[in-house]
Amino acid sequence: MDPHTGASLRICTDRTLCGDPVQPRSSANGLAIAFTDSASSRVGILGPDGTCLWCMLGAPLSTLHGSHAAFTANGNAVTFVGGPTRRSDALWEVRLGARSARRLLAGSFADAVWSATGRLAVVRARSVWVGGTGRHTLRLRRLARGAAPAWSPNSARLALERDGWIWVVRVRDGGSRRLVRGSAPVWSPDGARIAYVGADHLVYVVAAGGGRARSVGSLRVRSVAWQPRPTTGGCAPAKGTTILASNLEAVITWSSATTSWYGCLRAIGRRWLLYANGGFGASASLTSVALAGRFAALQFNSGYKAMYCANSASVYDLTTGKSDGLFSLECESPTPPNADSLTVNASGFAAWRATQLRVPHLQGVSCPSVKLCVAVDTAGDVVTSTNPPGGPSAWSVAYIDITALTGVSCPSAGLCVGVDDSGNVATSSNPAGGASQWIFAHLPLDMFGVSCPSTLFCVTVGGANVATSTNPAGGASAWKTISVDPVGSLLGVSCPSTSLCVGVDDFGHVVTSTTPAGGAGAWTVTKVGDGWLNAVSCPTASLCVAVDTAGDVITSTNPTGGPSAWTVTQVEGNCNGNVSGGNCFSGVSCPSVSACVAVDGAGNVITSTNPTGGPSAWTVTRVASAGFSGVSCPSVSACAAVDGAGNVITSSDPTGGGGAWTSALIDPPSCAGTPTCLAAQIYAHDDQGTHLLDEAPPGPVSALANLNLSGNVLTWTHDGAQHQITLK
Repeated sequence: MDPHTGASLRICTDRTLCGDPVQPRSSANGLAIAFTDSASSRVGILGPDGTCLWCMLGAPLSTLHGSHAAFTANGNAVTFVGGPTRRSDALWEVRLGARSARRLLAGSFADAVWSATGRLAVVRARSVWVGGTGRHTLRLRRLARGAAPAWSPNSARLALERDGWIWVVRVRDGGSRRLVRGSAPVWSPDGARIAYVGADHLVYVVAAGGGRARSVGSLRVRSVAWQPRPTTGGCAPAKGTTILASNLEAVITWSSATTSWYGCLRAIGRRWLLYANGGFGASASLTSVALAGRFAALQFNSGYKAMYCANSASVYDLTTGKSDGLFSLECESPTPPNADSLTVNASGFAAWRATQLRVPHLQGVSCPSVKLCVAVDTAGDVVTSTNPPGGPSAWSVAYIDITALTGVSCPSAGLCVGVDDSGNVATSSNPAGGASQWIFAHLPLDMFGVSCPSTLFCVTVGGANVATSTNPAGGASAWKTISVDPVGSLLGVSCPSTSLCVGVDDFGHVVTSTTPAGGAGAWTVTKVGDGWLNAVSCPTASLCVAVDTAGDVITSTNPTGGPSAWTVTQVEGNCNGNVSGGNCFSGVSCPSVSACVAVDGAGNVITSTNPTGGPSAWTVTRVASAGFSGVSCPSVSACAAVDGAGNVITSSDPTGGGGAWTSALIDPPSCAGTPTCLAAQIYAHDDQGTHLLDEAPPGPVSALANLNLSGNVLTWTHDGAQHQITLK
């Protein structure tokens, strides 16, 4: 309310956020207003424009019950009367952002308020007591009978209510003067006037020295806080910094000297380092920033020389500088995913749209039986069939992931596990049931291979890491990640049982373990070749077959026997050598020790009924015009291979020559030939986690647009139709 004209503005009217707010009190710098929700006894804080800093959603300021919240002199902490239960009445202090409160005074208190010089006034036994801070404790003396104390700006006087009247009392000697009938007094910032609640519940203002009172506005009120004009707080830009974003609550700056980004909450005034550019070729650029309350959402493009690139975003709590990651999308592939429309609210909830230029490239396939095959592609699709040789109409495509799916393993029709290159594990107990049948968990590794010898055990690999789970659909906590390969990047894995797993990397190594879940010490790294090992297949513990991009087949009848137990056989020549995606081997599947089928990047199928028999035991047959990327053979008489053009090529006689294989175009882009083919998804992050809210299949333009987060209500349009959801 304007103290001169009475013009008023309602702030924080959303009951979900503010509940039933009572007992407002302003900080000395005007940058925050403390209040209590009368329903929950939860202490909250607003910004000067009514934006929530701590309200009813998100992490609370304190988990204790409280009332009569008041800022300390420096504004960095709040005291309140309360405790663990609603009947507690000790005096507690909590620093903004700390959450854990400390008890200042034990006893029965009804109110407490601080002066600008750090003196305290409390109400106890229907009297006002005042005191300062001693060496280890607060020392109080009784000043006067009364309640609702309010300090003058110079800390020399207190206004209080007694017997229905407003009194002014000198702190030095207790001298007092009765001013006017009313309650809930508060001083003007200049100390010249006092506002209070009159008998008719209107706001009145009277001179601090007495005189005729005047009413202000027409609002019926319970209590009053007189807010000073907000200052800039301690967030003035440091020398050499540039303000990138700011509002009444917070400031985001860039320092050219440190090549770093900083955030500052005005109510606290402490500057936090949010994101720093690394050295040695690492760099980042800020692409988007959103501010709300004490939270900032920042989106970066970061990279390391020409070797790595990522589009990532986090929400930062500017009271602590701590962050909560929202997404990290690698941008190294030819069709990288992107994210835009990043928004955040005062509860720290965020939402964004993810898009990807979709050019499907079938990446892997797993067939647990002749009646089910599941393939994945680089555009986030799962391609399934319960009749794999049945042609295009027997296959269905479901879009489940914004980023590239890199591998899949289905130990049975009741479990399929897919992995992507952004750390997501997708599982389904009904893989042919469509996109809704898949659930996701996020792991701290980029995955390129997965093998599940049973529905109760799975192993994924990527980079130097292996992740294992005895409950693959149990979420991120059900997976254990360990680092096992200090030299290369693991690209494939095969586990014929829970007591043997064999992985391969891009430096010619195999990593083996007879207790895969036993920790890093349970794995052994063995150098077996010089090529880029793309894939491995172990039908039993007595045979493993790996293939590389140099045209070699590497075999062992004793996979854990060390380097001498592996034999390298040159099968194909004229390859691209030690680079990913060459013309030579890209996948292998051995349904038994007497049958192996490999595929390459030139469209050839390479078969053997005696995998350890040397070069002459392998036959190369031209089958497809596009390069293969994976193969799966559930039996010696059934195989399905996938290529980069969206074809699935099947055979009931894999060694029968080119005529024994049939190709079906299954997975072309639905908007092929257009300049853009954007698939899109809407994501939100709240107290319940990260949710996929909506998705749109590929089209020449994104069907999802107009993302807006107002309070806790998220709205967007899908093909022009309005959608909304309330975040919790």
